[in-house]
Amino acid sequence: MNSWKSIWESYYNVAKTKKLLAESFRSSTIVDKIYLLFTFFGVVISGYIHFNGSPWALFLLAVSEVGFLLKLRKLKDDLILNEYGDPNLSQAPPDSDNNKDSRYLMFKKSLQSKSINSSHVKDCEYLIDLKVDMAMTEGLRLKGFNSLAVGIVIGFLGAVWRGLTFDSLIYMGLAILLIGLITIPIIIFFPTRIEQLKEIKYFMALYCREIQ
Repeated sequence: MNSWKSIWESYYNVAKTKKLLAESFRSSTIVDKIYLLFTFFGVVISGYIHFNGSPWALFLLAVSEVGFLLKLRKLKDDLILNEYGDPNLSQAPPDSDNNKDSRYLMFKKSLQSKSINSSHVKDCEYLIDLKVDMAMTEGLRLKGFNSLAVGIVIGFLGAVWRGLTFDSLIYMGLAILLIGLITIPIIIFFPTRIEQLKEIKYFMALYCREIQ
């Protein structure tokens, strides 16, 4: 049995946020699916209207996005409780940041279904440490380029900012807010490589603590 492969697949194929959201949507009722699609298209359409010169659409976008996220969270909580158990009764992370508590339960159930015990996990701890070191080395190569790119963008924005009128500044501020509302969930949805590897290590430690 390849324990390392089982651990890797249990995280990347089972315990990722996209898998959790897909399972939440799949297990929902037809009414819930319609509501999610309605609010999702509300975000898309209101964003399009806003960028075409209607600042009031920003309010509609915010309402649609909040409604979408709250419903998705409710469906996620129902799925976890019904399929994976109560997080309060396990060694799930005490915080729900990026749905860690829910995704750990998915990770745990996958490992248990493959008969992975704590000794199997501990034997693979040095491998995850090596993967973290490799990812950090790769990140250093990109750091210089990212710093240069950010400097260029900031300089460009500064030049544009000085030439704007008061009305244009207000519009740009609303546009930045709109971009933030859209991109923040995306950033959360796509953690960095290092963040993912460290999360695997965290889940492995929780699993060993719970089943030993």
